[in-house]
Amino acid sequence: MIKLELMEDGKKVVHEQAMVPFGAFSKVLAFDANQKRREVQLQNFSKKMERGPLSDADEKKYLDLQDAEKINLEEMVKLVAELFKDDSVTTDAIMNGLSAEDGMDQLQSVLQDAMGRQAKGTKSKK
Repeated sequence: MIKLELMEDGKKVVHEQAMVPFGAFSKVLAFDANQKRREVQLQNFSKKMERGPLSDADEKKYLDLQDAEKINLEEMVKLVAELFKDDSVTTDAIMNGLSAEDGMDQLQSVLQDAMGRQAKGTKSKK
């Protein structure tokens, strides 16, 4: 089950969906793999920076990865919106209905649940 809490017209609205279509599951896996690849690349650049300044080429790659984080957020929001069959769960509704405080946690939780993994710190309803 996937679940997303959005503020709509000043009220908290909980959107739940029992099943994630298998076709959407493959998109979630691809997104997760790309996310992990970016994280490893950023970690490698951090290690290089600890040893000294980056070369011009490495600095450009590092900055490009940093810029990709904004694109990554947009991809994540779009993917989460696509997972829900509820027409009211749109990219705009997500961008406007999540708080900056816990928005990323909610998006990550939806993706983890879509992959069949229980999100950290939550209990499944049975």
